[in-house]
Amino acid sequence: DSTGRHRQILLFTFAASLITRCSMVLSDRFWWLAACVFVTACLQAPVRPLLDSSVMTMLSDKSAYGKMRLYGQLGFGLGSSLVGLLIARHGFKVAFLVHALVSLPTFQIMRSFKVTSSSK
Repeated sequence: DSTGRHRQILLFTFAASLITRCSMVLSDRFWWLAACVFVTACLQAPVRPLLDSSVMTMLSDKSAYGKMRLYGQLGFGLGSSLVGLLIARHGFKVAFLVHALVSLPTFQIMRSFKVTSSSK
């Protein structure tokens, strides 16, 4: 990013979007849900590009990026299947709990990212 605060922006937008996403369970009113979805989308928008940039900066072998994305998608597919089973048994609100729990280690990993001059 142009401000040089790559890591701080990544952490803030990830955490804030997580909070707004999890707050969707607080009400089932349309305008509340619409507002939560809108705010979450705005906050989540920079996360993937910043995350991809961080990973590319940390990789010594740039050709390994595709393999990392593949394993990430396989993990996402497996996780989605398991969460689908949980939703079928316990209702949709469990998905938000699982999402929050899975996001905690993700946030910790992102905190360990070292910003180098090429990602500033």
